[in-house]
Amino acid sequence: MLKQDDRSKFAPLAAAGVVLGAGGYLAFRHGRGKEVELKEAKKALATVRDKDKRDVLVAQNEQLDKQTDAYKFTGVAGISLGVGIALMAVLVGARVRLRHAAALALALPFTWVGYRAVDYLGIVYLVPFAVVAIALIGWIAMGTSDKSLREIAEFRRFPTRRELPSEDARQPGYRAAFVDATQLEQQKLLAEVTRLPPSLERVLPLIGEGRPLSYFQLKRDLAYVAFVESDAFNASDYVTVLMLLDETGPRFVARPLPIVDGKRDANTGLRFKEDRAFSNAYLVEVSAKGRAEAQDFISPVVRDELLAFPSLWLQVEGNVMALTLFGDYDAGATDKLVDIADVLFAEYGADGGPSLLEPDDAEVLGAPALKKKKKKKKKQSGVTPAALPSV
Repeated sequence: MLKQDDRSKFAPLAAAGVVLGAGGYLAFRHGRGKEVELKEAKKALATVRDKDKRDVLVAQNEQLDKQTDAYKFTGVAGISLGVGIALMAVLVGARVRLRHAAALALALPFTWVGYRAVDYLGIVYLVPFAVVAIALIGWIAMGTSDKSLREIAEFRRFPTRRELPSEDARQPGYRAAFVDATQLEQQKLLAEVTRLPPSLERVLPLIGEGRPLSYFQLKRDLAYVAFVESDAFNASDYVTVLMLLDETGPRFVARPLPIVDGKRDANTGLRFKEDRAFSNAYLVEVSAKGRAEAQDFISPVVRDELLAFPSLWLQVEGNVMALTLFGDYDAGATDKLVDIADVLFAEYGADGGPSLLEPDDAEVLGAPALKKKKKKKKKQSGVTPAALPSV
């Protein structure tokens, strides 16, 4: 997971600020020297009467004037940004996150440098400066928020935050795996891994673009939770549970029907005549050849679980199933995501679909034994499905 403590960057930032500021000071002094030289040249020009000599001197003075402005602007930019970066170093040393420190320390210096660029060099320089400013603002704004990092860290305590519901609240056949966190002492957190198994990793870009923040192992080589941050190619953060299937499944995507003008859009995908509620809530995109297999895969159990949390996306690619929630990270919502993934994994997961609510390397002292529901395994054809139609 990304770390919130950027204090290791204090020394490089402080050094960069000092070097930039010192270089700016030297450039500004050189520009002032050029300015004195320009004044002397203008005085000399006033005494020349010969036209040819005046033309030569005018051209030299224009060149000297440009050099003066260039050196002075370079000096102003170096001093201003050097001071800003040095202030960033101070803020980072005080445990302010790097992006937040940049927003606080660079706003005024950058604005001043932009103003002086137009003053010294002309309005045409406003365009490249604006591009740099937008890039800087984007870098600051697209940083991982503290709230996102807190929610991810809180979710990592997943095994210790289970609440015991009443008997009436439990659905028949649901895997009972709840632990009262107030009575337990946490022994381990969810295991974090640096990479997903290749079989699961290949599916992640098909769910959505973005920058992976953290991967947590539920079952080694079988099931993992991935937190992916939005970037220039994907407007939304998302968290997904990637699971290895017992057999190759039909290729499809089941997603919540879009809402247009406050109403659900028309369902143009696979429909379930016997389950109008699901067909009114979910769009199932599947190729014509895979419709029968997808309809069999999306069983009453699967439909009931998706309707219990109708913001989830379900996707099957070959022997991998992904259950995904788009939007801001929330530890409680991610708990529910794993709960539902556990039920689906019990139906179709590899190695008999072991409980995801009993994660590897995340044992909890005093936790009651987890009870698995009886599986209703469904045979798949094993035929590689045709590609999905473009949407």
